Amino acid sequence: MGKEMWDVMDGKDEKAATTLALLLISWARMEDETPSGRAMERVKGARIDWGRYARLYLEQMRT
Repeated sequence: MGKEMWDVMDGKDEKAATTLALLLISWARMEDETPSGRAMERVKGARIDWGRYARLYLEQMRT
């Protein structure tokens, strides 16, 4: 996913790059402001699931 995200960020579509940056910055802020403990474990689980779904979609797009 890293290469694909970098291609968007480094590409000519400014709106797509801005949208992706906002999504990533928002997620990082949410993680930073989430209290530790059970809430943080749910956020970490969501991050793992999000990455797994992204990988599945990317694999489907390549076939």
